[in-house]
Amino acid sequence: MIKMAVTLFNGSIAETASTLTGQTVAVKSYYEDTETEGFPVPRMAAGTGIIISGSGYVVTNAHVVAGSSQIRITTPDNKTHLARVVGYDTATDLALIRIMTKGLSLSAVDFGDSTAMRPGDPVIAVGNALGLPGGPTVSLGVVSAVQRQIPMSEFIFEGLIQTDAAINPGNSGGPLATLDGKVIGMNTAMIPMAQGMGFAIPSNTIRELVAKIMEDGKIIRPWIGITGSDAHIGVDQGAVLVASVAYGSPAHQAGVRRGDFILKFNGKDTPDMRTLTRLINDNGIGKAAEMNIRRGERKGVLQIIPGESPGL
Repeated sequence: MIKMAVTLFNGSIAETASTLTGQTVAVKSYYEDTETEGFPVPRMAAGTGIIISGSGYVVTNAHVVAGSSQIRITTPDNKTHLARVVGYDTATDLALIRIMTKGLSLSAVDFGDSTAMRPGDPVIAVGNALGLPGGPTVSLGVVSAVQRQIPMSEFIFEGLIQTDAAINPGNSGGPLATLDGKVIGMNTAMIPMAQGMGFAIPSNTIRELVAKIMEDGKIIRPWIGITGSDAHIGVDQGAVLVASVAYGSPAHQAGVRRGDFILKFNGKDTPDMRTLTRLINDNGIGKAAEMNIRRGERKGVLQIIPGESPGL
């Protein structure tokens, strides 16, 4: 036990933290004014970004930058730059952005293999917690679990790394790393009512999605064109209540209407929107599927062919 403590706290943590803060940026996103009782109200979201290339490519969470009219990045040298969204994936809450300043020479992170992480492995989380002045916040913890899912989430959020390292608002998009500085995840969510329950997107997922965004400008996923919410239509039966149907979408062409309950997709229960999204992804683009619905007191089966998700 004494030997382990000496190994963990021999100064290497401070050195690793210093390296990681030099590979991390502060992200501020500004949104078009929204009208509230006739008065314009500007909005701003703050988070963290991980530098993945010296020329200015950064990964962060989609919820930090999606829909913004302007993005400002503060680099480790405390200089502020404008950035643009290259592409993002709302399903996994990941975005790739690029700093627009030319001639940058930033320090990029070194990704590790997230599949090698085990519960109990020590990790460091870095991010701009609560947007406090003075640079990023560093917290220390362990991997609490792997292959986690977050229930009651609008995102797919599967295969996540759970950690007890402190994750706070503003940490979104920051690195979760091993003690030798290998980034094995991106801090993306926490459970506010719990103690020490933070979650990170695995590094292997990040690298895969970034490669697809660099190639296509987006993540191409199957899409049927509805928004929905979780509903219960019986004591033990859950369903998806269709809130809206995009005109001309696969769902619209199949005859889905607002107010329908989606009970099954390809013969499998759809107790919530998250499950339906997963089943649609598993089905793929251009492949016909069956969808069981209930409309009022009537039940029926619709044929639907998922299409390609719209771009940004």
